Amino acid sequence: MNADNNADVDATDFCFGVPLTYRQDQWQFKAAFYHLSSHVGDEFHVRNPSFQRINYSRNALVMGTGFFPSPNLRVYGEIEYAFDNDRGSEPWAFQFGFDLAPSQPTGLRGAPFLAANTWLREEVYF
Repeated sequence: MNADNNADVDATDFCFGVPLTYRQDQWQFKAAFYHLSSHVGDEFHVRNPSFQRINYSRNALVMGTGFFPSPNLRVYGEIEYAFDNDRGSEPWAFQFGFDLAPSQPTGLRGAPFLAANTWLREEVYF
């Protein structure tokens, strides 16, 4: 929403997915389907008639795995293929990373954690 223009809707994004996950011992597995779409709002088009609209939309399948080399450390990776995509979206994406956090309850004080995630997408040349 754009507060400077009577709260006009400039754009809307929508993501819906169905993930299936399974864990056995130190291993995690994931299979998923998701739909992602992004649309420019009508009010934005009225204010910017020369704007070139790109319909960003994708239906994708995801396969992933995670591994716990220790109870506090997880490393993971995913491969994504968009079998149905519109202009602005390319089919391949890869995601990988790690998270380091206490595996036991920490009480009210909490505890620090460290994490990094990398998302490589074909539409931005990986």
